[in-house]
Amino acid sequence: MNVINYSSIAQEIWYTMQTTGHTEQILVATNMNCTDMRLIRIALMLSRRSVRLVCPQQLLQERLGHDKYMISLVEQEMCARANAFIGSKYSTWTDTVKGLRAYRHGDTPGGPENFVFEELYALGVR
Repeated sequence: MNVINYSSIAQEIWYTMQTTGHTEQILVATNMNCTDMRLIRIALMLSRRSVRLVCPQQLLQERLGHDKYMISLVEQEMCARANAFIGSKYSTWTDTVKGLRAYRHGDTPGGPENFVFEELYALGVR
């Protein structure tokens, strides 16, 4: 089993941003704490390319309290509305976001794009 490290994830994020033409900021929806060293390292790597990593956990907690389920729903909605989405192949959370995106946009040309970390890694984006 391959474990995708933070530098590979940063490369995959950058590849996705270049592919979609949106290279200014990325929203991170995660159950990890935004102060986790892995996220900080990813943010640092992306900042070298003038990309801002946005982690909305604190703002969502201020607005919604500490209801993790409600925060997760809001994050899913934000991801569903994004220009592009990168998720994990083995995540039901990702499946929900992809389902919302498909419902809204179908398979229309020029619709938002979906990417999967594991597939990008397998394609050699590292």
